[in-house]
Parts: sequence; structure tokens; C-alpha cells
Amino acid sequence: MNFTQVDERITKFNGIITGVTDHPFESIESAQEFMELLLATIGETVADVEQDHKDAVADSEDRRIQALELALYKLKLLDGHVQKSRRILNDLRTLRRLLFSERSMSAMGD
Repeated sequence: MNFTQVDERITKFNGIITGVTDHPFESIESAQEFMELLLATIGETVADVEQDHKDAVADSEDRRIQALELALYKLKLLDGHVQKSRRILNDLRTLRRLLFSERSMSAMGD
């Protein structure tokens, strides 16, 4: 992947996020949508870096191989953090629903 492709992905993210609302994270759902986009982009990037790694191995470019292995490691760490963040957002959404349901029920009982 070259810098132009990375820049295009960033522009795509910015367009999607700013196009949705003026405040992209004004709700848990919008944050979840962003995490889905981020996760998809990480997956695409991992595939690109893995291909670059194969090419570097074929060309015996030791320094490049090491750099790409580090990039893969960091991308996989990021993937794990995003997965955890998605689960946390899902838990928060569930808790919010429970809390609003309880408030509605207690208001109806009063």
C-alpha cells in the first residue's frame, strides 16, 4: 500500500464521518458504525501488508521484511483493541436500553 492509498482511505473515513452528522460520535450507534469501518479498513490493510511481506521475502529485503512484520504486529494489536472497543460499546448500548427501560417502568408506576 502506498501513501496515496492511505490518504484516500483517510479521506473516505472523513467523508463518511462528517457526512453522517456534524458530531460524528453523538451516539453510541455512530461510534459503532465508525468502529465497523475502522475494523474493515484494518482487515484490508493487513491483507495489503501481508502481500507486501511476501514480496519482500521473495526479494530478500531483510530490513523491509522486519518493518512489515512490525507493521503486521501493530495492526493485529489495533484489531484486538478495536474488537474490545466494539464489545464495550455494545455493552454500553445494552446498559443504556436497560436503564431507559427501568426509568420508563418506574415513571409508569408512579
